[in-house]
Amino acid sequence: MHPSAGQQILIPFRAVAEQMGEYFVFLDQNNKAKEIKVKPGEVVGSSVIIREGVKPGDVIVVDGIEKLSDGSMVMAEKKH
Repeated sequence: MHPSAGQQILIPFRAVAEQMGEYFVFLDQNNKAKEIKVKPGEVVGSSVIIREGVKPGDVIVVDGIEKLSDGSMVMAEKKH
């Protein structure tokens, strides 16, 4: 069995920020952004497999990440 086989996390590619060759996502933890370093894998359409850094159940901020920094407030979009 391949070492990376098993449950994989697929997130929208636009949720991943790149800074100086390192990749990050922002988690929404009680309406505050937490920056997490991730190891991306293959791109699948408009999504990317995340190999390390996030786990099932993590709430990942997808839109507006260019305005976030670690610890900033996250405003959830209300669904109608």
